[in-house]
Amino acid sequence: MNISSRVSNSLFGSYNSSSLRKIQINTSNHSENIDRSLKELKAINKGKILARENLDATYNSSINKKFQESLEHKLSQLNEMKGMIENKDKENDVIDDSVKNTKVISYINSSREVNDKEETLLSENEQISIQDINKKIAETNSELKEVRVLGEELSQQSEIIDEKISTFKKIYGNDIFKKAEKEAVLKQVYDTRNNPFIKELKSTLNEIIELETQLKDKLNQGQQKDKKEI
Repeated sequence: MNISSRVSNSLFGSYNSSSLRKIQINTSNHSENIDRSLKELKAINKGKILARENLDATYNSSINKKFQESLEHKLSQLNEMKGMIENKDKENDVIDDSVKNTKVISYINSSREVNDKEETLLSENEQISIQDINKKIAETNSELKEVRVLGEELSQQSEIIDEKISTFKKIYGNDIFKKAEKEAVLKQVYDTRNNPFIKELKSTLNEIIELETQLKDKLNQGQQKDKKEI
């Protein structure tokens, strides 16, 4: 009885001892996994901040570049319209000089007086247009200057962020940054619509379309007048 009791106690003791060891080992492994997960999560959160900054800088640089191109196109359209009106004024001046140096019959002189009044009114309207265009040219040049300065600032900002990302990858690894970047991209998709640059860009594009329409209208009017004169 004593012998069997001792054997039983010995068996239970060895069983309990090995089971406890397994539980302790499993608990230790689980704790290590939690620590690793927490460290990785912290690293990913840091990476997300950098990835988001990088996406914002890249996106804003791209929008800023498109905005600059739109303003340059708008400026070109304004200068073209200004040139058309100025050329029209020169043509009118040449016609006036040729008429002054030509002897005409009295009834033509009377009709010429009516034409002079019409041309004077037209010239005044064109002068107002020139003033408006000059004002818009000045405003566009001012906007363009600001956009170019902002472009340089965004470029410098991107360089700083690139250096930070390079340091992050050396510490935490490229894979961690890729995970962080993926999450940041998904967040960026939702925030894109609220970017103030897009609203400003749309406004500028609409203004360019309006200017192009005005330019075409003036060209058509000029062609119709030329046909009537012929």
